Amino acid sequence: MATLFQLTERASQIEEALYETGGEITPEIEALMTETAAELPAKVDNYNALIQKLTAMSENCDREIKRLQALKRTADNGAKSIKGHLLAAMQTFGFDRLEGNFCKVSRRKSRALSVDEATLLAGFPEIAELQATLPDYITLEAKVSKTVIKAHEKESGILPTGCEYTDNESIQIR
Repeated sequence: MATLFQLTERASQIEEALYETGGEITPEIEALMTETAAELPAKVDNYNALIQKLTAMSENCDREIKRLQALKRTADNGAKSIKGHLLAAMQTFGFDRLEGNFCKVSRRKSRALSVDEATLLAGFPEIAELQATLPDYITLEAKVSKTVIKAHEKESGILPTGCEYTDNESIQIR
């Protein structure tokens, strides 16, 4: 059986032969047309079967990705929960460090910058005014950079409205 490329090439040959004969269909051209017409439906069916197989494979991959993502979320949530229980136990008993046979666990304190974007952006009404002047198909998205806020605070000593530091505690396992 000829490939789709070969069938397409054969169609070009038929067209060329028809130009050479002035549009007259010779027995050779008719035989080539009949042979091509007979092979084309089977080729189309084969291509369709391949397309269906690849589409099904793609759908199976999508389902497997979703299944694995759910499994990952479950594992992440489980690890986070267990770390929380371990931290709570260490806090309850007043331990800063614990040593097991295979690992060391210590409490770690950190400060994180929390930003209430609505409060922070409320101080800049010109953003809403500018958005009102634009057509509906253009939207502005205001982004808040914690890095720039920290640099601003370091330079000026002032933390913008809607921003605050929170103390966090977590565990570190080595």
